[in-house]
Formats: sequence, C-alpha cells, structure tokens
Amino acid sequence: MKYPLLAANWKMNMTRDQARSFCEDFMTQLEPAALPHVLIAPPFTALETVRSTLGGEAHVAAQNCHFVPHGAFTGEISTGMLIDLDVDAVIIGHSERRHVFHESQDLVSDRLRGVVESGLHAIYCVGETLEERESGRTFDVLGAQLEFMPELGSGLDKVTLAYEPVWAIGTGKVASVEQIAEVHGRLKDQFPGLGVLYGGSVKPDNIRSIASLSSVDGALIGGASLKVAEFLAIIRETLTVRSLNVYRSSGHYSCCRLPLPDWSCPASTGEGFGSGERLWWRGWTGCLRGQEWCHLHAQADSGCLCCLYPYLRNAGNCQPSGRSFRCR
Repeated sequence: MKYPLLAANWKMNMTRDQARSFCEDFMTQLEPAALPHVLIAPPFTALETVRSTLGGEAHVAAQNCHFVPHGAFTGEISTGMLIDLDVDAVIIGHSERRHVFHESQDLVSDRLRGVVESGLHAIYCVGETLEERESGRTFDVLGAQLEFMPELGSGLDKVTLAYEPVWAIGTGKVASVEQIAEVHGRLKDQFPGLGVLYGGSVKPDNIRSIASLSSVDGALIGGASLKVAEFLAIIRETLTVRSLNVYRSSGHYSCCRLPLPDWSCPASTGEGFGSGERLWWRGWTGCLRGQEWCHLHAQADSGCLCCLYPYLRNAGNCQPSGRSFRCR
C-alpha cells in the first residue's frame, strides 16, 4: 500500500449500477497520480464492478472474509474467491463486525491470519468504546486486540492498522488531535513498520488537522466516501498536507510523483513577471487555473524538476513557454 492511503468503506451501500456511476464520475475528476493512494471497499456484490471501472492503479478491498478456504460456511466468502475477483485487500475487525455482529477477538484474529496467509493485504481495525475510553482502559483494549499480532511474523508486512474509536464512528464526534496522536504514537512504537490509518467521522472539514499528524498514514472513511465530491476533497486535502510536510524539510515544496521531464529552466533572479494564469518568482515557476497547479523548482545540482502535485488534475499540463511555464 502507498501512504498516505485514503480508504473508502462503503459498508452496506451501493448497488452495482450505483457503484459504476460513482466510479465513473470519480475517475473523470481524480488526478491520475493520486490513484495509488486510493482504496475502495464496496459490498461483495459490487467488487467486480468497482475493480473493472477503477482499473488497476487504485486498490479494491472487501469488507470481511472467512479464514477457511472453502466448505460448509453459509453466508461467508473466502480469500480465494476475493483473489479471483482481483481484490487487493480485506478490512478485518471493523467495530460493526465486533459490536453489531458480535465477532469475538478469536474469530477476528483467525480472519486476519487467513487474509495474511492468502497474500492479500489486511486493514485491521482496532479501537475502544466510549465507556472504555472514559474509564481509562483504551490501551488495555487495544493491547488485547493486538496481542496476537507478533504471531504473524513476516506476515505483518501485509497489515495496515486502522485506529477507529468506536464512539466516533457515524456519530459526528471526532477524537481530538491529541487523542489521535497519543494512540497512533503508541501503535507506531509497537509496530514501527506498519501504516496506521485513522477512522471515525472523517470529513473534508476535519481531515487537514488529522492528516497533519506525522503518525497518521491516511484515513478509513465511511459516510463521506459515498459522495464523490466529499471523497475527492478528503483525498486532495490529505495529499496536499502530506506533500508539503514531506518536502518542506528539504528546502522546497516540490511534490514529485511523476517521471521528471528533461527541461531547461529560467534563471531564478527574483524578479516576477506574468499575471493571470502565469506566475513566476524566485526559486520556482508555476501557474494556476482554477484548481490546477503546476510548478517548477530549480536545483543547482540537478537543473530543474518539473513536478505536478499528485492530487491535481491533468498530469501533463505543465508546458515550457519562453522564460515562463504556462498551464494549457
């Protein structure tokens, strides 16, 4: 999985036609370089539809599966069946499976082992109820949910954790930044090689503060992922925040995710010129048209890097034009 990862859990929503319509609309608006950061988990009935509509760059996940390859297990689905549908991952241990359908920790652990042993990737959900949080037992609960994880051995590489406080799922409540940072920090210390997503009423208006935390590797999104505009806003905001965080430490804001063209670039003299769709000043050039940006960063050791933010549209719209660059 490529982090940050924005995972849509559609739960028991979307017919095949609705899923196809969503994905077609989504794909016409999503920036191609953002696709590896996207995962959609539709109902079982729409898995094939979503995979065929999204193509191979984005990830497709099931919302649960059984740990036995085949047999007399009415209502279950196996990892082999999911692999046959070209599914990449499976969500395991979601709070609704634990608390609505009363799946025990032993059953959840077996499901996770089955996914990992099959070669599929697992998004393993952990989290506490409000009563457990208020009684100071958050880390006791998480410890019990994670206790068996070392038994997975090298299979841990196939796991992404998702911290979802049960009291924040579908309630409109969101854990504070401090609460998220505390739990994610503890999970990172315990499993330093694993990605950790946050899940719990994630929306466009709160994702910036969540994504700004260095211990957060993305989000598991419920209701907001059912609306194309909201899911796109969450993806773009997350990649914006994380790209700036990544590159600020190296002294520039280039967010390269694409092959770099071998273009010559103008000298950075500090003088500005152009207006409207063209902007240029010391250290970089760029242009803005609506929500489309492209920018060029000059580096003394390697010439120019012409980069496009991965969350923005039309990956090929940075074009040289004399001493400036304009968006076409």
